[in-house]
Amino acid sequence: MNAPLLELEDVHRTYGGAVPVHALAEVSLRIRAGEFVALVGPSGSGKSTLLGLLGLLDRPTSGTIRIEDRDVSRARDGRRTRERGRSIGFVFQQFHLIPHLTALGNVETALFYRRLGRRQRRRRALEALSQVGLAERATHRPVELSGGEQQRVAIARALVTDPRIILADEPTGALDTANAELLMELLQSLPDENRAVVMVTHDLALADRADRQIRLRGSSSRTRGLPSNSGARREEQRVKSTVELVLAAIRGLFARPMRTALILLGPIIGVGAIVAAVGLTESAKGDVNATLDELGTNLVTVQASAGITQPGQLPRLPEETKERMLAVPLVESVSVVTELPGHRVLPHAAAAEAFEVLPISVQAADRELPSVLEAEMTWGRWLDPWDELEGHRTVVLGAEAAAAFAVLPGEARTILIDDRRYGVAGVLDPVPLVPSYDLSVFISFAAAAADFDNDGGPTQAVFRVDPTVQLREDDAVFLNTVITAGGPGGIDAPVVPTDALEASAAVDETLRAVVLLMGGLALLVGGLGIANVMSISVLQRSAEIGIRRAVGHSRIRLAGQFLLEAVVVGVLGGLL
Repeated sequence: MNAPLLELEDVHRTYGGAVPVHALAEVSLRIRAGEFVALVGPSGSGKSTLLGLLGLLDRPTSGTIRIEDRDVSRARDGRRTRERGRSIGFVFQQFHLIPHLTALGNVETALFYRRLGRRQRRRRALEALSQVGLAERATHRPVELSGGEQQRVAIARALVTDPRIILADEPTGALDTANAELLMELLQSLPDENRAVVMVTHDLALADRADRQIRLRGSSSRTRGLPSNSGARREEQRVKSTVELVLAAIRGLFARPMRTALILLGPIIGVGAIVAAVGLTESAKGDVNATLDELGTNLVTVQASAGITQPGQLPRLPEETKERMLAVPLVESVSVVTELPGHRVLPHAAAAEAFEVLPISVQAADRELPSVLEAEMTWGRWLDPWDELEGHRTVVLGAEAAAAFAVLPGEARTILIDDRRYGVAGVLDPVPLVPSYDLSVFISFAAAAADFDNDGGPTQAVFRVDPTVQLREDDAVFLNTVITAGGPGGIDAPVVPTDALEASAAVDETLRAVVLLMGGLALLVGGLGIANVMSISVLQRSAEIGIRRAVGHSRIRLAGQFLLEAVVVGVLGGLL
């Protein structure tokens, strides 16, 4: 006699609770190769509970279950999954085919995680379909098959792994009489020297066609259906084929294009929001920095420090200040200015008593001042060599001075400095970093010497430094030494536009924080969207999950498939 393929010894199954429910008690049986066994009993008698134990979908409360003399009663979930995939094939009453796969794809599902090449898997699946007479229907989806054909596909899926035990749960329950007869003939042909068939049925006529019947008596205290396998431990077996897992995830996604499109909206919106946030903030930062650059954050002014001066004069820098500054490597350009205090500036022909006297200062400047300031002319021209000639009195107005005198572009106007008439050559644009220049008038050094006895050095130097260099406090000592050459006198601390520099740094930091915040929120929203839709997808695909578990797919592999689906959606949505 053949050794038992499947053996149960004194098996009990009790479900806990306030009142324990005894679903099975003292069950012992042996099933050998070549047998066609029918489990018979009324509804609620424990047929499905026993089938779950035979198929390793459940654990006994006590007792022993052996498959080919291997004790699997207390096996961990990973081993039980391997045993189920290797030794057991399931046939369900409602077929439970995966709707988006073809007949061939459904049969291949049972081989998915085996170490088989794609061609070998396809060949074995086609052989199994041929065995049940459906080779020519291999490319059809379940909706294109009749009920009998769908059940034969389910049998082919059970046979493709060459299991030792076929478990059929009411296999003819959803079929008409003709198809039920064909299916029973097929089931009767399956038992051989290496295989046994166990069929659960409540139809005594079908049970009579089996080699042996096992009858279960009903009890009102027993539960119906298969309990969940919530006590199973974490799956230990690792995913064997990442490529096949990715392909399964892609097939699962594109089988339902509308759902996938909705899931894709999450990463599309999230990544799109990040791109928009980065683009807008970078544009804003660039615009602010460009404005600050136009102001000139590397513009530095030095003023002569207070000392002993002639009455009506301001402290002066050495006459060689400009040459000495140009000798400093970090200095790119220099202009010197001399302020001439104590002079009244009026528009020509205006009565002094009728005109509001503004604090407009007179400045003697060289020809390099606009280029050092990086200031344009509103109209007209700056001082040129012609204005250095004797007897030429030409003036350039600052922006506020021109507004005060109502000087219009191109208009021939003159102003009075004390009682001397000067022709207006042009108007300088506003200078935000040296606002005192806006309320000034500029004349040449030659005119200042001829008309106002100006001699000696300048009162102020304006220079541009290398923009990559940031002046420190001790640079004032260095500049003082350079300008004075160690002689008497000195300069005040250099005036650096630190507010502009600090504003530039603050803008960069603020906008960077905005980008991070908006990007984080966008990713969070996109991620939650994917998680929400994927969780709904898992609930909707519970039947598919159950099928895959029954044919040997482990928990961790199923989790990996859904995780990969989410990853594929995220990557694809991000690319889009």
